[in-house]
Amino acid sequence: MLDVVNLADSTHRVELVGSPDQPTWRLLIEAVDGRVLELGPQQVDPPEMHRIVKYYRAIAEREKIARERRFNR
Repeated sequence: MLDVVNLADSTHRVELVGSPDQPTWRLLIEAVDGRVLELGPQQVDPPEMHRIVKYYRAIAEREKIARERRFNR
């Protein structure tokens, strides 16, 4: 099964739990079909994934603000 996610879409849940240097670090992410996936240090490199998520969530936030400005005139 292929899980498709879009980190740059502000309508999908993306939650970083803990610090990437801790073994309890987790990434909760909503797939496009609505399921919530949980990734931990066993599946991904936490510091690398943490940076990737922060980058794409910043894009999502900028796009959300731009949308709000465009449609809330």
